[in-house]
Amino acid sequence: MPEYFLQGSTFRLIDKLDTSNKPSAEEYMLAVVYEEDYVFQIICITGYHAGSLCGYVHKDQQAVSHRVRGVSHAHLLKEVQRNFVFVESSFEIVRARLAEPLI
Repeated sequence: MPEYFLQGSTFRLIDKLDTSNKPSAEEYMLAVVYEEDYVFQIICITGYHAGSLCGYVHKDQQAVSHRVRGVSHAHLLKEVQRNFVFVESSFEIVRARLAEPLI
């Protein structure tokens, strides 16, 4: 049975566009959004850009069909790839708030 990440889940990655001499991993949180086509907004919670809106996550149709306001790991990774240019091996889930399907 699939698990879905909910609001408040956090992940870490290294942005390839970071122009500093020593790029560091930043953490991001999935936060509530009230736009029709999206389920979450992505907010940076560490470093220089802390508090900045960094992107949006489209609704995961599989989660919608299970009546869950969340996203699967595969869908989250796809949306992170759409929003960031990052070092693939650096992506990791830091804090997972998970839900299982209701139906």
